Amino acid sequence: AVTKSFTLDGTGDYLEMSDYAGFDFGSNSMTLEIMCRMTSIPGDVYYIDFTGGNGGDNHFGINTYAGSWRVGNFSTGLIGGPHTLTTNTDYYIAMVRSGNTLTLRVNGVQI
Repeated sequence: AVTKSFTLDGTGDYLEMSDYAGFDFGSNSMTLEIMCRMTSIPGDVYYIDFTGGNGGDNHFGINTYAGSWRVGNFSTGLIGGPHTLTTNTDYYIAMVRSGNTLTLRVNGVQI
């Protein structure tokens, strides 16, 4: 497993990585996760975004939209839930794929 941590202050920060074979998930089970704390509620923000070099709508990952969390493929299927974002709250978000099942977990609770 690859474990890395980065601290971003929310002012124009992002991390961009070159292509890496380890990101070719195929149909294997996987977990993508983030921990964050927001001082304001973002609009449409991508926290993890895999584009596969194609850009456009053919990408997947973790994002917030309209005040709640979403995970999945942004062009073919997203999983979101009835979870309202709150400022100054610690969030642990996980996108978990086990076999063909994709789930969103917010602070350890499946949404």
